[in-house]
Amino acid sequence: MPSESETKKALVHVSVATARLTFLLIHFSLVSHFVTPTATAAEACACVHRSDVLLDLYHSTNGPLWTTKWNINATEFPCAQPGVTCNDTISDITDLVLVDFGLNGSLPVSLGNLTALYRFDVSTNFVHGSLPESLSNWQSIAHFNATLNQISGSLPPSYSAWTRMVLFLVSTNSLTGTLPPDYGKMGTDHHSLCCERQPNHFRFVVFENNLTGTLPEQYTSWLNSIQNFNIRNNRFTGTLPVVYKVWNTLFALHVASNTFHGSLPSEYDRWTSIVEFSVAENNLSGTFPPSYGNFFLLKQFYMNDNSFTGELPLSYSAWSRIDAVFLFNNKLDGTFPPEYSQWRSAIKTLDASQNNFVGTLPKSYGNWTSMVSFTVALNSLSGSLPAEYGAWTSLQIFKVYSNQLSGTLPCGYAAWKKSALEINFSNNKFSGAIPSSYSQFLSLSTFAASLNSLSGVIPPALVAVPTMQYFSVGDNQLAGLLPATVSPLVKFFDVQNNSRLRGSLPQTMGVSMVMTCNTQITCSTTVFKYCFPHEFMIAFWEIPRAEILIASAPHLVAACSATPAPPPPTPGPPVQLTPSMEAPFRGDSAHFDTFQTATAALTYGVLVSTVGRGALPSIQRSTSALRLARRCAADVNAAGGDAESEDLSPPRFDSPADNPLLLSLPAGVGKGSASLDYATGAVVGNTIVVIVSAIILQCILVAQLCFSGETNQSPFKRFLVLLLGCLPSARFLGAISVLYAALLQPTVGACI
Repeated sequence: MPSESETKKALVHVSVATARLTFLLIHFSLVSHFVTPTATAAEACACVHRSDVLLDLYHSTNGPLWTTKWNINATEFPCAQPGVTCNDTISDITDLVLVDFGLNGSLPVSLGNLTALYRFDVSTNFVHGSLPESLSNWQSIAHFNATLNQISGSLPPSYSAWTRMVLFLVSTNSLTGTLPPDYGKMGTDHHSLCCERQPNHFRFVVFENNLTGTLPEQYTSWLNSIQNFNIRNNRFTGTLPVVYKVWNTLFALHVASNTFHGSLPSEYDRWTSIVEFSVAENNLSGTFPPSYGNFFLLKQFYMNDNSFTGELPLSYSAWSRIDAVFLFNNKLDGTFPPEYSQWRSAIKTLDASQNNFVGTLPKSYGNWTSMVSFTVALNSLSGSLPAEYGAWTSLQIFKVYSNQLSGTLPCGYAAWKKSALEINFSNNKFSGAIPSSYSQFLSLSTFAASLNSLSGVIPPALVAVPTMQYFSVGDNQLAGLLPATVSPLVKFFDVQNNSRLRGSLPQTMGVSMVMTCNTQITCSTTVFKYCFPHEFMIAFWEIPRAEILIASAPHLVAACSATPAPPPPTPGPPVQLTPSMEAPFRGDSAHFDTFQTATAALTYGVLVSTVGRGALPSIQRSTSALRLARRCAADVNAAGGDAESEDLSPPRFDSPADNPLLLSLPAGVGKGSASLDYATGAVVGNTIVVIVSAIILQCILVAQLCFSGETNQSPFKRFLVLLLGCLPSARFLGAISVLYAALLQPTVGACI
C-alpha cells in the first residue's frame, strides 16, 4: 500500500493538473469569444451575395461622385451602407433608398435580380435613360419612386406585375408614350409582406412628363385601392372616362394642364371621399354638375382655364371644408350665391376673375373670416363693396378691378392693415375720397385705384408705406399737393390725368416708372416718365411683372412736363382681354428717340432679366425692335404731313446698326416700294453677317483647341495661344443662335 506521504503527493499532482486544465479551458473560452467574430466578419452580412448588383448600380451612376458615399471596399458591403436595408431573415435586400445621392447615369439591368425589393427610391437625382424591363422581376415591390430625374422612353408594360404596389411615382421626368392598360393590375394585391400588413390604398403619380393618349378604361380595377391619381402637366387627350366613377376610395384627382375635352361626368358624384379635385387648364366645357354637392370632404376645387359655362350650383354650399376655389378664365355667368356664406371660416382663397358674373357681392360673405385671397376682377359686377368684408382680418390679396362697382371705398377695410399685400380697385366707378384710414397698412406692396372718379387728396402715409412698390391712382379727380415722402421701394408711380394735383416728385423715389401726365407736378429728369393711354392701363394689371418695362417702352416720353390727357374712356361693359390688347404695346407715339428706347431696353435687361445667358441678346433685340419701330412711326408721320418727323425721314434700315452692309436691293412689289429696298437689303445683308460671323467664331474655337493641346510650345506659339484666348469664340450652332437673336430676328420681324 502507498504510504500516507505518497498519497498526499498524488493528490497534489491531481490538484495541479486540474487547475491547469481549468486555466486552459478558461483561456480557450476567452480566445474563442473574441476571435470568432473577426474570423467570420465576411459572413456577418446576410446580403453579401447581392454586392455585384449594387456595384453595378454604383458604377453605372457615377458612384465616386455621389454626394452620399458608399464604402465599396468594406468587408461587410453592401450591408451598413447608406440607403441599403438587408433583411437577415430572408437574407436579401428589401429597401434601396438613395434620395438626393447625386446619382448620374442609367439604371443597370441587373437591378432586376433584387427580387425581394420592397422599397426603391432614387428620387431627386440625375438618372437618365429608360426604365429597365428587368425590374418587373420585383414581385414584392410596393414603393417605386423615381421622381425628379431625367428618365426618358416609355413606361414598360411589364411593370403590371407589380400587383402589391402602394406608391408608383415617376413624376417630373421626360417619359413619353401612353399609359399601359395593363397597369390596371397594379395595386390590386395587398397581402402581407415581411410580417407587415400593406395599406389598402394606391397612389399613381406621373405628372410633369410628355405622356400622351387617352386614359385606359382598364384602370377601373383600382376601384377599392386608388387614392391619388395625378397625371397633370402631360399631353393626354380625350374625355374623362365615366367608368372611373367606381373609384370608391379616391382622395385626390389631378388631371390639370392636359388637353381633355368634353364635360365633367356627373357620375363622379360617387366620389364621396374626394378632397382635391383639379381639372384646370384643359379644354373642358359644359356646366358644373350640381350633384358634386356630395363632395362633403372637398377642400380644393380647381376649374380655371377651361370653357365652362352656366351658373354656380347652389348645392356647393354644402362644402363645409372647402379651402380653395379657382374658377378664373372661364365663361361662367350669373351671380355669386349668398348661400356660399355657409363655407364660413373654411374658405381661404377664391379666384373667379375673367368670367361673366353679374350682380352684387353678397354681404353674407363677411363670415368668411379666414379669407386670404379674394379675386373677382374682369367681370360685370355692380353695386358697392360690402363693408362686412372688413372682418377678413387675415386678407392678403383683394382684386376687384375691371368691373362696374360703384360707391365709396369702405373705411373699414383698414382692418386688413396687418396682413394686406395687394389691393386693386382699378377701372370701376368708385367715387369719394381715398379713406385716410388706409394709411394704417403695414405691409402693403400694391395699391391701385386708377380709372375711377375718386376725389380729395392722396393720404400722405399711404404712399409712404415702407413696403409699397406699385402705387396707381391715375385717371381720377384727385387734387392738392403730392405727398412729400414716398416709399423708397416704389417701382411704379401713377398719378396721371389728375389735373389738379400739384407739387414735385419726392427725391426718395430713385429709379421708378413715373406717370405724371396732365398734372401740375414737376419731376426730376432722372426718372423714367411715361404717358399711358386708357386702354393700356386697363390691360396693365394682366401684364406679367417681368414684362412691364418692355411693354411700357413705347409710351416713354422725352421730357418730364405736362402733357394732354388721353380722351376719357367710353362707358360700357368691362373690357375682355383679346388679341387686340396688343395695340397699346405698339403705341402711336413717335416722339421718343433711339437713346431713350435703348435706355428703356437696357433698364429692362438689367432690372428684370437675370444677368447671365440671354441678357445681352435680350437688350439687343429690344433696342433693335424699338429703333425699327421708331423708323416705322417716322414713315407714318411723314405720310401724314407731321412736321416734327423731319428728323426721322431717312428710310428704314439705313442705319449701320440695322443694316451693317448698307445694302439696298429692289423689293419689286410695285410702285412706292422704294422705302422697302433697304429692308430687303437688311434681311440679305444681316443674314450674310450672321453666317460669316458664326463661321469666324467657330474657326477661332478650333484654333484655340488645336494650339492649347500642344505641349513644349515655342514662345511664339505660347504668345499665339494667349492672343487666341483673348478672342471671342463659340461653336457654330451656338454662335449662329446668338447672332440670329441679336441681329437677324429683329430685322426680319420688323420687316414683316
